[in-house]
Amino acid sequence: MKYLSILVISSATMVLNSTVNTAQSTWPEALCAKAKTANQTRSEAVPNQVSDQQGRGSDIYALILRSADPKELTQAQEEMLRQYHAGFARDIKRAEALIDQGRSAEGRLLLEGRLAAFPWEGLTAIRLADAHFQLEQNQAAYDLLAPRANSNAAEGLLLRASLAAARRGEVYPGQRQYCLDRILPQDWAEMKGALLESSVPSENTPRSVELLSSLAIALSESSVREPHVLFHLANVLRIDPTNPLACWKVGDIQLRNRRYADAVRSYERAQSRARGPMVTIVGRQLEIAKYLRDN
Repeated sequence: MKYLSILVISSATMVLNSTVNTAQSTWPEALCAKAKTANQTRSEAVPNQVSDQQGRGSDIYALILRSADPKELTQAQEEMLRQYHAGFARDIKRAEALIDQGRSAEGRLLLEGRLAAFPWEGLTAIRLADAHFQLEQNQAAYDLLAPRANSNAAEGLLLRASLAAARRGEVYPGQRQYCLDRILPQDWAEMKGALLESSVPSENTPRSVELLSSLAIALSESSVREPHVLFHLANVLRIDPTNPLACWKVGDIQLRNRRYADAVRSYERAQSRARGPMVTIVGRQLEIAKYLRDN
């Protein structure tokens, strides 16, 4: 309970923090300031049963803030929080399953209703953006994420905001580097040069930043849901069909799923542009995939 409360408090701080330095022209505050100035926050109608929960949502948020000190809560309030957290976990899991099954419109409706009732939930906003991207509703994703894109926002939200902004032709100072830092973590230091040379576009254009945003999402969230990761890797390959890092990661997923012939093709595309240590790593994976395909 305490861990969940801390998690939701973090999301609440992320979403409700309205302090924006409009004079600062760097990522992500510049995007947030522009969105708020243009008043681009979405205002779609939600079902009546959701609007009836607005008061309850405010009460829950007040309890979350107080739950840092359990002595402040009565037994009834603790039970209310327990039910809230259980509902949060259930709805997020259900929405993720719907999106992964190609039923993104249903997932979107579920998440829109939940976010209308509990607007501080950062993860709900992130998953709703995923549904919008799957449905090719980039403007809706932009309107959802841009006002929430501040320095307190979660990495997942900022990477998706970067993707939505780039698709609108918007690139801000520091945006490309933010994505790049998520693609090249510290423990990949020995591969940095090879990856920069082979997989990362040098231009600071919307198309290049779109590629970097999707690549960063796929790599930073590679341990979660495969359909979600594959969606962003496919976007990278739509822009750059032989991007070696994306081909390598797609090959790894195909290998895990015993799609050995597909994995061989992905690794061969990756190897065609691999540099430095990537040549050895991808070559080893290619040999494994070929052996499993042929035996």
